[in-house]
Amino acid sequence: MSKIWFIDLPLGLLFCDPFIEKPKLTYVALPEGCLMLVPDIRSRHNLEKRRCVKISQHKICYVQLDEGEACLWSLLYSESESPEWQLEYKAPLADIWGDKIYKTSGLTPGKVPAIAMIDPTDCAVLYFIEQDVLFSFDIRSKRVLMSKSLEMRTDFCPVESDNLPSNDLDEQSDSDDDEESDNEDDEDEEHGRQNSWVCAQEVISSGQAAWEYFESQLEAVQGNQDGEQ
Repeated sequence: MSKIWFIDLPLGLLFCDPFIEKPKLTYVALPEGCLMLVPDIRSRHNLEKRRCVKISQHKICYVQLDEGEACLWSLLYSESESPEWQLEYKAPLADIWGDKIYKTSGLTPGKVPAIAMIDPTDCAVLYFIEQDVLFSFDIRSKRVLMSKSLEMRTDFCPVESDNLPSNDLDEQSDSDDDEESDNEDDEDEEHGRQNSWVCAQEVISSGQAAWEYFESQLEAVQGNQDGEQ
């Protein structure tokens, strides 16, 4: 489909064909009962943890966690027919909480996990993040497939101290005489700059973490297949 799609998690999707002379936007509402016409602030804050739209098996899929269950729809679409959502699978979250792999991962039964992504090769496999654990759940067979602890990475990079913004207004109004005296200490300051470090904490979204893990597993599988050949 040569279309551009726009996603609004409370309301639905918009799409158009950018290659025609006069592109026209078409609105696709979310499945029945999923619209949030006036979402409150708290609902919007948790929306990305409870809803997800991704492409899987060449289909647009929508997942929603609500009222103790996970539901997955796929969008049926053709050039001659109006888009229509079809419910593919649904499973109670209790199936996740009661699974052996979930329990041995040290997670808390009854806590709703954050939806991270849909497996791009199998729409029935959903990835969730709870605390610092990524796990996959097959909504078709209603069982947890795997779990893996995520490690936060901390990177260190050297920076020059004079590149850091100053909050001292007196320093900004120094006279030329003060600048001359400062120049005498340039060598000492340069030595200090070389030893200056800033700790930068890398922050990634749950979806990005799941995608990076999926790519690493896919590369491992492909590597094993190449080795067997």
